[in-house]
Amino acid sequence: MQRQFQILPSRLELTAILLTLALAASIALIYVEQILVQVFYLAGIALLAFAECRRLGKEKPFWLGVDTTASKLCLTSDGQPYFYIKYKVYRSRWFAILKLIDRRNNRTVILYPDCFNSLQAYRDCRFLLNRLERDNCDH
Repeated sequence: MQRQFQILPSRLELTAILLTLALAASIALIYVEQILVQVFYLAGIALLAFAECRRLGKEKPFWLGVDTTASKLCLTSDGQPYFYIKYKVYRSRWFAILKLIDRRNNRTVILYPDCFNSLQAYRDCRFLLNRLERDNCDH
């Protein structure tokens, strides 16, 4: 059985990055006393924030296909499918990291709940990934 999930860019990831950079900027304002060092530090943080916002803004939605009968994953980006039979799922309470392994095209995808069209789709995807990984361990 193949199930397709559309993975959208995460607003949660962007928010977490910007909050972390804001924390770093506030630390610079509080603990760095030399004005020139503060200016360079804050400029570096601003450039990093701009680069991250630009990178995340350019991310396009893609499709993740989970095939439980063939024990493989299909990642379709820009109409180009990539099939993975080797993968590893790292789970936490708030997100999952999917490490896709191939000789030519390795990829790591962080699956946040807000990347999916609904919370139920996120739960279904995690369930199927757990089931695939469990089935692979049994063989």
